[in-house]
Amino acid sequence: MTTPLMNTTTIIDTLNRDWTTTSGQMVLFQDAPMLAADVLHLLLTTAPGPAQDAIWHEAITRALTGDTTMERILTQSTIPWILRLSRQNAIMQILTHRGEAEDAFSILAGAALEAIRKYPTHRTEKVRGTLFYRLLRIVTRLKDAYTHPIDTEDTTSTHTPLTFTDTTTNRTAATEAVDRLLGDAVNAGTITAKESDLLIAYYTDAAALAQREGCSTKALECRVRRLRNRVRDGLNLA
Repeated sequence: MTTPLMNTTTIIDTLNRDWTTTSGQMVLFQDAPMLAADVLHLLLTTAPGPAQDAIWHEAITRALTGDTTMERILTQSTIPWILRLSRQNAIMQILTHRGEAEDAFSILAGAALEAIRKYPTHRTEKVRGTLFYRLLRIVTRLKDAYTHPIDTEDTTSTHTPLTFTDTTTNRTAATEAVDRLLGDAVNAGTITAKESDLLIAYYTDAAALAQREGCSTKALECRVRRLRNRVRDGLNLA
């Protein structure tokens, strides 16, 4: 099926246009008395390993204290994730194929902002991967709201704006560890966001997933096993 062409301005266009102004603003960060927003954005996207964790963690912490410029820099840094999920996430693909790509981008941008605002700051390692996977979990839980059939004869139907809520407060440490692990795997290109969706769905309700995929539970188990092996090998896990 061909993806409909977008002839209208999306939230990504708006963010990028706004960034031309924001990028020149100065912010307080680490030991630098003042740092240009575009320099910090570059550090967020290119810094290696532990240094990247420290940069992302401080940026998020400052954003959570009310630094709106820092929050804007972080949002700009999530645009590559938004674009990736718009292509790979099953829910976003459904919206795009309906001709609702603008909605897909807006949902993803809102989810990214929620993930930033509700990041668990006690998590100081694998910060970027954890943030990405929390974004993915937010998007995944929107499935029922955005994948129901549309009544094309109902001209009065409208989209109800979503109010994002956090359903992860009571998650166990084990679940959070899985979140970080799959986030790392997606960021490393070991698995796709769509495959990560499948793993989440499998551990939520394997029988329902098998029915939805049109396969036996045994076949689904084999598929999941292959994905787990790829994650293990790709991340060099014991």
